[in-house]
Amino acid sequence: MPARQSSSALEPNRAGRAALHGRAEPGQLGTAAARSEAPLAGHDFEAAGDDLDRVLHAWQVAEVLQELSHDHRQVIIELLYRRQTVSESAAALRIPPGTVKSRSFSALHALRAALEEGMTGP
Repeated sequence: MPARQSSSALEPNRAGRAALHGRAEPGQLGTAAARSEAPLAGHDFEAAGDDLDRVLHAWQVAEVLQELSHDHRQVIIELLYRRQTVSESAAALRIPPGTVKSRSFSALHALRAALEEGMTGP
């Protein structure tokens, strides 16, 4: 079992987390030289922005999924997340294939409307 680190060894991590949350005290992050050891030149921030957009979009979809009815959410999970066919989803959910199709249509319509509202809303 690894030895436990002392409190002073953990201080840089605490200071870093405080800075990320906007609670850093002046001088808490070390010297200016220590902070500038990793230059910003050469980093591809556009790609990081794409990743952030993907994460935010996934978060938004997850929130909207929670607003769907249980039946609609289950159909979406089977079809889109588990990548099941209509027949496989119907068997897993113990409902007719026509019901899977109907619920998926309604659920996707509700998801689209909620996502569009979220993108144009406050």
